[in-house]
Amino acid sequence: MSPRAVSAGKGPLSHLKGDPRAILSLLVGGYFMAQLDLTVLVVALPSIVEDLDATVTEGLWAVNAYVLTVTVSLITTGRLGDVLGQKRVFVCGLAVFTFFSLMCGLAHSPWQLIGARAFQGLGAALLLPQVLALITAVFPAERRGTALGIRGSAGAGAAVAGPVIGGLLVHAYDWRAVFFINVPIGLSLLLLALALIPDLRSGKVRRLDPMGVVLLSPALFCAVLAVTRGSAHGWDGWSLAISCGAIVLMGGFVYQQSGKQHAEPLIPFVLLRDRGYSLMTLAGASVSMSVLSFTLILSFVLQDGLKLTPLETGALIAPASLTSMLLAPFVGRLSDRIDPRRLLVAGLTLSAVGMASLTPSLHDGVVWGGIVASMVVVGAGNSMLFTPLTGIALRRVTPDVAGAASGLLGTVLQCGSLAGSAAAGLLLNGWAATEHSAEAVLTLLLLPLLALLVAALASAGVRIRG
Repeated sequence: MSPRAVSAGKGPLSHLKGDPRAILSLLVGGYFMAQLDLTVLVVALPSIVEDLDATVTEGLWAVNAYVLTVTVSLITTGRLGDVLGQKRVFVCGLAVFTFFSLMCGLAHSPWQLIGARAFQGLGAALLLPQVLALITAVFPAERRGTALGIRGSAGAGAAVAGPVIGGLLVHAYDWRAVFFINVPIGLSLLLLALALIPDLRSGKVRRLDPMGVVLLSPALFCAVLAVTRGSAHGWDGWSLAISCGAIVLMGGFVYQQSGKQHAEPLIPFVLLRDRGYSLMTLAGASVSMSVLSFTLILSFVLQDGLKLTPLETGALIAPASLTSMLLAPFVGRLSDRIDPRRLLVAGLTLSAVGMASLTPSLHDGVVWGGIVASMVVVGAGNSMLFTPLTGIALRRVTPDVAGAASGLLGTVLQCGSLAGSAAAGLLLNGWAATEHSAEAVLTLLLLPLLALLVAALASAGVRIRG
C-alpha cells in the first residue's frame, strides 16, 4: 500500500498526509535541526564558560555529551523504529529533543547543561535513523536518490550554518538563544509529523532485544570514551583499560546476537550478508574518517603552521562544505538515472585529487586562490560520496529492518569520524615537533587519502543489479 493510500481524516493538512514531498520536507527539517546542534555550540562555548563559571573541560563536555549519546544510541533507536513504528519514534525524538533544548537554555550550572545536552542527544538519536528509514519506506528505489541528495544537502548545510547561526544568536542575544530557537521549530515539526506521516507499520508484533541493548550500549560508550580520552591525553593505562572493556563487551554482544538471529536481534545479520550493505558500511566508515581527519589536519596546518587566524582558516575551509551542499541535490537526482557506484567512484577520485593538490599551496606561504580551488574540488567530490553510498547500502533493505539498517550505518559513520579525529591527533602531535615542509604536509594528508583508497576498494566489490 502506498503512503497516500493510508491517508485518512480531515483537517487543514489532510490532503498532504502521505505525500512523499511533504514528508521529505518535514524529515529534512528534523534532520537539519539535529545535525545543526552538533556544531552550533562551538562558537557559544566561551560565553557559556564565562556565564556558568565553568571550566573549559566542562564546556567541552557540553559538546561531547551530545555526540556521545547520539553515537551510543543510534543502533538501539534505529531498531526501536522497526519495533514501534518509525513515525512514533520520530515524533518521540522530536518531543525529547525540543523539551531538552528548553532545559539546556534554562540551565544554571555546567552539569545541568551537560545533563540536558545528553538527553537532547538522545532525542536526536531517536529521530535521526527514522529519517533514512522513512525515506526508504516512502520512496521507491528508483526515486530514492533524489530524496537522499536533498537530505545530504541539508547535512552539509548544517555543518556550514552551525557556527554562523550560533555566532549570530550569541551576538544578538546570548548563548541561551542557541537552544531556545529549537523550541518553536521543534514544536512545529512535531505537529506536522503527527499530521503528515502515515502509520507505515506492517501490523506484525515486534520486540526489542533488551540483552543486546545492555551489552551494546556500554560497549559503544567505552569505545567512544577510549578513543576520545586516548586522542586527548595519550594512550595511558586508563585508556587501554577502557579499550579492553569495549572489546570484551563487544565480543559478548556479537556472541549473544549470533544466538538471537532466529528471534528479534538488535542487529539482524541478514544486513551484513548483503554484499552492498556490508561493503558500503566499510566505505562509509572510511569516508567519514577521511573527511574529518582532512578537516582537522588542514585546520591545524593553516593555523599552527602558516599562522592564519581562525576566521581566515574558516573562510578557506568553507568552500568545500558550500560546494557539497549546492551539488548534493543534483547528485541525488543523477543517482536515480545512472549507476550510483559510478558517482561514488567519481566522488572518491575528485576528493583525492583536491586533497593532493593542496600541498603546493600550503608550502612557504598561503596561495589563497590555489587553496580555494582545491577545496571546491574536494567539496564537489564530497557531494558524490554519502548520497550514492547510502543509496547503494539501503537499495535492498526491507522495511522490517530499515530502522536497524539506518541505525547501524549511522553508528559506523560516527565511529569513522571518531577514528579519523584520533588518528589525525596522533599524527599532528608528531608533526608539531618537525619542520613544516611540503613533504611533512603531504605525509599528514596520506591519512585521509588512504582512507579514500579503502573506500574505493570497497566500492569496487559492489555489483548493482536492477
